Amino acid sequence: MTTSSVRRRAGRSADLARIVFLIVATTLALILIRPVSAEAAVSDVTPPADGCLASDMGAVSMAETMDVQSLTLTLDGPVVHAIIEWSGVWQPAPLDPAIGVEVTGPNGTATGVFAGSESTDATGLPVTPAATAYGYVADITNLFSGNAPGTYTVNVTPPVDGIDGGENHWGGATITAIYNDSPCSVDSTTVWQTGVDYYYGGNSSSSPTTDLIIYDWGYPLLEDYTASFATSVTGMDYEASNCRASSIWVAAGSGTAPPTSADLVDDVGVPNPDLGGVEGITNPFSPPSQPCPPAASTAPVSFFIPGNVGPEQALVQFDMTIPAGSTWAAIQLESPSDNAGNPGSPDEGIWSGAGLLILPAFVPPEPDIALEKTILEGTDATCPGIEGSDEFVAGDFGTPITYCFTVTNTGEVPLKPVELSDPGLGITQDDMTLVSGDDSVDLKPGKKLVYSYSSTITASLVNTATATGHPIDNGAPVTASNDAEVQKYVISGTVTPFCEADAPYLGYDIRTTAPGTTATIKFAGNGGSETVTVPVGKDEILWPGASVGPDGVGADWPGWDQDADGSWFENPDNAYAWAQGNVTVTVTVNPSTDPVVVAYPPGTETCATAPQPADSSSGVPPAVDNPATSNNDALPLTGSADPIGPVGLATAMLLVGAALVLFSRRRTRRS
Repeated sequence: MTTSSVRRRAGRSADLARIVFLIVATTLALILIRPVSAEAAVSDVTPPADGCLASDMGAVSMAETMDVQSLTLTLDGPVVHAIIEWSGVWQPAPLDPAIGVEVTGPNGTATGVFAGSESTDATGLPVTPAATAYGYVADITNLFSGNAPGTYTVNVTPPVDGIDGGENHWGGATITAIYNDSPCSVDSTTVWQTGVDYYYGGNSSSSPTTDLIIYDWGYPLLEDYTASFATSVTGMDYEASNCRASSIWVAAGSGTAPPTSADLVDDVGVPNPDLGGVEGITNPFSPPSQPCPPAASTAPVSFFIPGNVGPEQALVQFDMTIPAGSTWAAIQLESPSDNAGNPGSPDEGIWSGAGLLILPAFVPPEPDIALEKTILEGTDATCPGIEGSDEFVAGDFGTPITYCFTVTNTGEVPLKPVELSDPGLGITQDDMTLVSGDDSVDLKPGKKLVYSYSSTITASLVNTATATGHPIDNGAPVTASNDAEVQKYVISGTVTPFCEADAPYLGYDIRTTAPGTTATIKFAGNGGSETVTVPVGKDEILWPGASVGPDGVGADWPGWDQDADGSWFENPDNAYAWAQGNVTVTVTVNPSTDPVVVAYPPGTETCATAPQPADSSSGVPPAVDNPATSNNDALPLTGSADPIGPVGLATAMLLVGAALVLFSRRRTRRS
């Protein structure tokens, strides 16, 4: 930031300068450039929109002069907003407060004359007529041609009505420019405090102070923030030879900001503990001719530049740490006439401008909610389980399981009520058991509610639960969804009896995702049974009681025996006589399928499933005592697609049970 330097026109006497200026200024005002009303009141300058913002400011003295005064601003980005503020003490009101401004920058020069919006404050000075402090503000953004970044020279022409003598005088002017400082990681917001605020020091009272200068942004800062202030003061007595000691008091707090009538320090220099005011800077703007101690600062002020622009004008810039959670800051100025706490001479001062504070932009607290749904084996298992791994359970029908639901307030706003439902299970939190947390109070940010629900596996299911949180500030509800999966064990396939090379076989096609690679096939008939272990998949096995010779041709059949002479005859006492007719077949992979009735394979003209009796004619297949009621019987299908039977088989039989092996996991997350 820069302060002004006074540049006087060389080669002209004071009288000549005054005459020439009056002629030129009057001509411009009447003919060329009419005064322009400011766009904002002194007490309420409309700030720019939030964004990547930074600022530079400077001041010039206009006491007892009509000479053009200059200052320089360095703006590292496009100009967003610029204002000029000027002030003074008058008795009576100034006739013409219009001010001239010329701005020269990267894109050329622009000029304007501004009347400004007016603000007044009684001084209380012991003079007649009463002296009043006047302040004006005007928007001069349009003078920064093209708004380009760079260095700008600002020439300020004091008002014509400015050298009347007595108590009539302009103190100075302050120019504040805000520019776009992109790129940035956090957007900023601006808080303006401009205007006139008179303070007075009398012969019998020490430490008179200004009203509080309040910056009230109304939302808590998320972390400690170092704010930059620039305070422009008019009315410094440059002619005094004694030290006109003064101070700047600072404070910050949360909640409702104090009124401007409150005091950080009272009229006798005693701090107000209720507001936590600190004497942040001592001797910040004593004129150089006064024998004052060096300026000094105290925390929370971390840096400052003492300022004395010229007669009757000072600009002090300082940094102050504002704690996290603060919603307001305040500044109060002590009069320079307090003479270091001792009775002093009547004096006046006007806090007049550059009252800009740039803060991290307000980010409304956002409500949010998260839901984790897990599933564990067993009844009343310990919730919550591990998100991402405990999301799948497989088992037989009736296997006990426990669902877990973890609701977390991941936002910045308390939630109440919090609703939880799982339409797939047909339940809400009223049907669940609260494992941890308290759902009778607000769910504060970062807090959790954990519920459990005991169930059993009845079918394969991917079911989704939804949590809905209602912000306590009546904002829009937030929701989150999550799912978990159970699968019931399932096997499917076909069994088919057939004859091949004069031997009875059972063909099978067992399809399963159950654990293990083998299955058992149990044949059961009237009077006997046999169990065979087979690989899961597609293959065939000999019928119980049947065998083949080395050539693969049938050599023995159930229910048949040979005499000593080699003749075959049916023997009801044969160990496998039960397997001649219809049998029930049960396939087991983990749990068993329902039994299915399968007929003994009948013979054909080309394939015999029994030996020839001694009296039979050659080429005629033997009769079967228990003829099959069906060549193929189907098992009921549950939970699988239509089965595909073995190649070459006319009809499929479905083996339906409850067996599943986990080859892959399906998961659909909704959040």
